[in-house]
Amino acid sequence: MEEMSRTLFIANISDEADEHDVQKLFTGFGFNLAEVSLPRFAADRNHRGYGFVHLADSRDIQEAIDKSHGYDFFGRPLKVEVKNPRVPPRKGRGKKGGRGDSRRRDSRGRGGGRGRSDRRDSRDRRGGGGGRRDSRRR
Repeated sequence: MEEMSRTLFIANISDEADEHDVQKLFTGFGFNLAEVSLPRFAADRNHRGYGFVHLADSRDIQEAIDKSHGYDFFGRPLKVEVKNPRVPPRKGRGKKGGRGDSRRRDSRGRGGGRGRSDRRDSRDRRGGGGGRRDSRRR
């Protein structure tokens, strides 16, 4: 049987809270914690507003979600769910899913599709002309 996750994803954490505050909240609910982590911005070291709580016992996951999801923590309702496991990248594909960097982008970073000038009109799909004829062939 696959082991259940022991990690909770916590979102909507106030800027005023830190790891110690999150730890106090969950231990106050009666849970034993292995670790609390709040990812931080490199530039100013402020946390990003989300974090992870690693519980000591996977059997506490659902109860921890029930007690903490929506809980008013520093004036903000917490969003709590089981952390999704990381899916390893598929072999043979790069970071961009095998598409490479050859796709054109516009100034807004969008692209990859055909522009209007590249679209065929309906006659091309029916074989009814629309293409350029080679004058040497008859």
